[in-house]
Amino acid sequence: MHNYATTPGLTGKALLARPDVDDPNFERSVVYILAHSPAGAMGIVLNRPTTVGPADLVHPLTDWLEIAATPRVLFGGGPVETDGIIGIAADANNQETGVSSIDLSEPVDYIHSGLVRMFRGYSGWSPGQLDFELYRDGWFVVDSSAADVFDQDPETLWRRIIARQTDELQSLALYPDHPELN
Repeated sequence: MHNYATTPGLTGKALLARPDVDDPNFERSVVYILAHSPAGAMGIVLNRPTTVGPADLVHPLTDWLEIAATPRVLFGGGPVETDGIIGIAADANNQETGVSSIDLSEPVDYIHSGLVRMFRGYSGWSPGQLDFELYRDGWFVVDSSAADVFDQDPETLWRRIIARQTDELQSLALYPDHPELN
């Protein structure tokens, strides 16, 4: 087996699924990378809002979701450990990603109002797995920011991030959702 070196500097970047990916977990997904090292990688899918709102959760999760960024719903963070919920808040002190995890069992910290998002599960890669996927051109890696994490229109986020690129990747913003129907 080939040893794929860890791609440096992916923490805080976004992975954009190629338009032709056929995995329903990642079709047109935007994955924000929270951590990436030789031990593996972890990210959250930013553009998979669910229909689970505050009324569907228990305290204290309800309180956190009520101060979350719009839309105030639980997001599908990825296919790993979907029985767990991860809370993310904006953190100007985190120079690498601009966000930090929050303890959702604690009382709501209203200083984060509008700058919180909650994710069911996460996207994870074992050592070398993401690097191999990148080697095989499985993802586009682009600059991202905490603003993408709290975007108010997640359903169009993939297309808008593609469109803001300054290279040939930008042309894929017009790629149809279902090219086989054209």
